[in-house]
Amino acid sequence: MADSLETASVKLVTIIAPCTLGDAIVSELREIGVTGYTTANVDGWGEHGMRQFGLNDEPNIRIDTLVSAELARAILGRMDARSAENGMIAFASDAEAVPRRHFL
Repeated sequence: MADSLETASVKLVTIIAPCTLGDAIVSELREIGVTGYTTANVDGWGEHGMRQFGLNDEPNIRIDTLVSAELARAILGRMDARSAENGMIAFASDAEAVPRRHFL
């Protein structure tokens, strides 16, 4: 039996930044053509030490979006320009998404 599932080949772009930058980053994403995204407050540990959501620390925000390869490069370029001034990272990975019609 043949696999009839049709998926869209997209890039999953993830941005992790201090929560205070969330609104500005989302605004920039919309400016360059992002039409959908997901956000979440996240905890973690990295170069800047432990980050925990709570009374003592400001949480980090995670922003995920599924976009074309071209838009992913534009996002990474914008985030690279921002990263020198704060503790944020951005990365992209290949993904397959359904329903395919959302990404055509």
